[in-house]
Amino acid sequence: MASRLKSLTISLLLVALLTAGLHAADIDQSFSISKKLDLENRFPSVSMNTETGDILVVWVKKDDDDISNAKIYGALCVKNKAGKYKAKKARLISAPGDICEWHPKAAYNPDDDSYLVVWSSYPNIRIRKVSKTGRAAAGINTFTAGADSRPVIAHIPV
Repeated sequence: MASRLKSLTISLLLVALLTAGLHAADIDQSFSISKKLDLENRFPSVSMNTETGDILVVWVKKDDDDISNAKIYGALCVKNKAGKYKAKKARLISAPGDICEWHPKAAYNPDDDSYLVVWSSYPNIRIRKVSKTGRAAAGINTFTAGADSRPVIAHIPV
């Protein structure tokens, strides 16, 4: 059972990587962000630092059947000198008091060496900057978008 759970974790990560436009060859290894499989973790999104190869993974975590408890978390996966990835401790990206957080997306911005994370927080869209070390910035920007919002973000160099 444990190996099945591990393979499910790895499969979910590879699906997230491929959905984000990264190729498995860019990663060239399997690794896990958490030691146990938590079926309450959903909607993963990843973004890769094009300079270092570090990866920010964001996802929704809800603690029970109440969707209003859903929060956005992120973990920076850092590539060491040997080329192996290690996930840093997961951090809360959404604000502690926010409710019903869904559909996170991440993008790396090489212009200032940081990540941007967007998500839906009914009925708004929220954006938060995350540093190259994985720390969320102090403020969260909010845009009123209306119901059923699924934000997408990308960096397009000029």
